[in-house]
Amino acid sequence: MFKTSRILALIPARGGSKGLPGKNIKDFLGDPLVARPIMLAKKSDYIDKIVVSTDSHEIAKVAREYGSDVSMRPDDISGDTAVVADVVRYTLDELQKEGETFDYVILLEATSPMRDLDIINTCIEKLDDSNIDSVATFSVADPPPTRIWKIEKDIASPFIEGADPWLPRQKQVEGYYLNGLVYIFRVETFLHGSSNTLFVGNGAAVVTDVHCVDIDTLEDFELAETLLGK
Repeated sequence: MFKTSRILALIPARGGSKGLPGKNIKDFLGDPLVARPIMLAKKSDYIDKIVVSTDSHEIAKVAREYGSDVSMRPDDISGDTAVVADVVRYTLDELQKEGETFDYVILLEATSPMRDLDIINTCIEKLDDSNIDSVATFSVADPPPTRIWKIEKDIASPFIEGADPWLPRQKQVEGYYLNGLVYIFRVETFLHGSSNTLFVGNGAAVVTDVHCVDIDTLEDFELAETLLGK
């Protein structure tokens, strides 16, 4: 619990990956990939409950072995086009039926394993400001967005109108992207919103210097293992 707020750690983990079949239960530095966010969440004093949302009984078995509760999701939110916001709503609704409610959800995607406990706790501690509805982690974009081009009918032009891609790096405008390590959001704000974004209401950013890898292929998996192994 963070002060008086109950926090749910939700770990979405489908079984039907096409880029790397079985990736969520594939051995990653000694443990199944899905186990990594479970083990980190268990170490945080702020997290009250951990739930893995999955459509796979194999993933569910591993999740329970590592100390997580499991929410088996229905087919309509389990395919390639499933939206994570729908998974969040479904899980919260199922937990409410069991008499459990939460003030915040922290989403920890198994396929973004480059996080550590410090990043998780730092994001939660950002909630100390009562005006904040959500927190998300960002990385610095490389190259900067002012150096990005678009190509239309073989003609190249700056992606951002008026930008000068030829300026030295120090004079370019810094850009950031959501790196997927941590999303945390106020349940009430999320449920009363109309969009599928998890960065809701008054959102605060935590900029990380972690080399982020979102695992979708075997090459991604091996790169993440190499970086974390060092």
